[in-house]
Amino acid sequence: MKLSDNAMEVLNYRYLRDGESPEDMFTRVAMVAASSEGRDANSWRDKFKTMLMNLDFVPNTPCLINAGRGNQLSACFVLGIDDDISSIFNTLKHTALIHKSGGGTGFDFSKLRPSGWKVDKTSGTASGPVSFMRVYNAATREMKQGGVRRGANMAVLRCDHPDIMDFITCKNKEGDLANFNISVAITDEFMTALRDGLPFRLRFNGEAVESVLAEDIWDAIMIGAHKNGEPGVIFIDRVNELNPLKDIETLASTNPCGEQPLPRNGSCNLGHINLTNFWDASRQEMSYVELYETIKLAVRFLDDNIDATTYPLRSIEYEAKRTRRIGLGIMGLADLFLMAGLRYGSSASRKFTKHLMSKIYSYADRASIKLGEERGFYEACTKETPQRRNGVILTVAPTGSCSIIANVSSGCEPIFAYSFQKKCIDGFITIDHPLAASYFQHGEHLPAHFVTAADVTVTQHVKMQAVIQQYIDSGISKTINAPNDCSRSEVNDAFRLAYEKGCKSLTFYREGSRTYEAQVKEHSAGFNTDGNKPFLSDVDEVATITTSHHEVYHLTEDEDVAPFITKRPERLSGFTRKINTGRGKLYVTINEDETGRPIELFAKIGKSGREDFAYTEALGRAITLGLRWGVPIEVFYKHFTGIIGYDTVWAHNKLVTSVPDAIATIMDREYLLANRPIPDPPVVSTIGVLSDPKRTHDDCPECGAFVTFEEGCEKCQACGYSKCGG
Repeated sequence: MKLSDNAMEVLNYRYLRDGESPEDMFTRVAMVAASSEGRDANSWRDKFKTMLMNLDFVPNTPCLINAGRGNQLSACFVLGIDDDISSIFNTLKHTALIHKSGGGTGFDFSKLRPSGWKVDKTSGTASGPVSFMRVYNAATREMKQGGVRRGANMAVLRCDHPDIMDFITCKNKEGDLANFNISVAITDEFMTALRDGLPFRLRFNGEAVESVLAEDIWDAIMIGAHKNGEPGVIFIDRVNELNPLKDIETLASTNPCGEQPLPRNGSCNLGHINLTNFWDASRQEMSYVELYETIKLAVRFLDDNIDATTYPLRSIEYEAKRTRRIGLGIMGLADLFLMAGLRYGSSASRKFTKHLMSKIYSYADRASIKLGEERGFYEACTKETPQRRNGVILTVAPTGSCSIIANVSSGCEPIFAYSFQKKCIDGFITIDHPLAASYFQHGEHLPAHFVTAADVTVTQHVKMQAVIQQYIDSGISKTINAPNDCSRSEVNDAFRLAYEKGCKSLTFYREGSRTYEAQVKEHSAGFNTDGNKPFLSDVDEVATITTSHHEVYHLTEDEDVAPFITKRPERLSGFTRKINTGRGKLYVTINEDETGRPIELFAKIGKSGREDFAYTEALGRAITLGLRWGVPIEVFYKHFTGIIGYDTVWAHNKLVTSVPDAIATIMDREYLLANRPIPDPPVVSTIGVLSDPKRTHDDCPECGAFVTFEEGCEKCQACGYSKCGG
């Protein structure tokens, strides 16, 4: 194993016990996961161990610490709190058990009655949600998560709760509620009132209490975010609308870092793919075949952990096995950009990330589908929820110590600094970035694409997060950083931009807005020579720091993240496959360009009605348009497989349920099961096509896309139509 000095220091301090070596630790972890594999346990143990030893994938801290030592392997939990003193303190007890086992907890305090309201049984008055947050904070202060880090909590309160202003300002004084991150749950109703300048009703249990200006609540949030990064916001209606399991559960809170919106009693075990291990420097491209193999193994590992985990509560175990939620994420993205010569936040880096994350999403989804076919889908699976082994699969966590073990950048964040000190509970470790160090050691200047978080604009942060979130079915933990001198209006613009872009939540941090010991970010331009290096406190270890709780699901296509447009070459090669369907024999022809990338598909069905013939031909044309615009084969497979028609038939060793399902079967056999690497399509920006004053435009009569004037003739860049050539 290639472990850095910092990795060994963190491992010795936090993870290794009783004279363990790193190999001993990874063997122990692999054995526990493989224990769910039955008689094949030894074989899978060896595969898991190889993956871990190569640092291709690193599971979350509770797994590394607790595997074989109690087996509480999950990192993220959300517990429910009802408006009842027994519920409040039972939940507090459960929180202590979770923190003791190494997990973090999130809560929605919105069900607690407002301060000053009467308590029915005692004729007294309620003290309100914030007062009980202080009780929880005091208890958490006395606990360490798994004995190695202080407990961390997330508190959420709805924007329409009567105590919302007290909640927004409860952390204005630095040090208050230090073991909580806080977020306001913002509704679509609130955002409409804010946009239109209308009053907004505060209510409890459906009873209207008073009307206030939405702008007053919003301004209070902006003041707090500008002052010290608290609170963040969660656009709660979007959280639920975009939840893959929205038909069977309601989400009201997240784990402390926000990458896991969870239902009451929800939990999740996490693990992170080390992206840098899949960069082929000689070819200057990703090794997607190897990435797919690792993702398949990682999904299986995390799914095995669901059954290997000893849960702190039966209600949590029930929920975990009901939906089989896992949190597969990434780390090392910023380092990958450096290897690829890309500047974090640039248009080129977003285009690269868009393609990378689409692959990761397709690979993970497919891996869970195949695992479900082998083992069965999650218990709560319905026709309206994803048909796979795991109800939710992908997330992006902050990674913290895991990225130090792998010696890569954290999660999807830009590089914090090329040299800094990281705060652990009992001291600091110095982090020197390995790629930058090689330049500094030779007295060379860093290349222009080497940037740190301080060099990335707020807009670039949000756009990058949006690109990633498009392919993440849970959430992202990411910090939107801004320089110290940014104005309150800039903070306001960032939050409004997040809503406009379809973000599910946002946290903002202005550099230097906290004291030196407590602040999240203090940047270093390079290696300091005076020994005074900046500090970075990681929420994975110190809960006093609010980092992030953002999830973006809808990508509003930016003008500089253009889709792929591919012109049809004069000569193509391909193949035709026959498959039986319930509507007759289907003949599918797929043609590829000179690189081996599929560029068009024709589908003909024999001995069937004219409508079947027409629909099948139309389906082929639609797929062809998608292929020429760069839609991956995996996406077509995901959306076509399993579609049920009028008649089914057994073919190709499976039940073919419709013509679309038959086409997906051909795609699967020829590309996905065969693990055929498909080259990326060339990029032709629509901006250049549409903005060039020398070109004229019209609509293509075949597909409706823009037609450009080239070589004396009108041509369609999407479907290949030519006015001169037909």
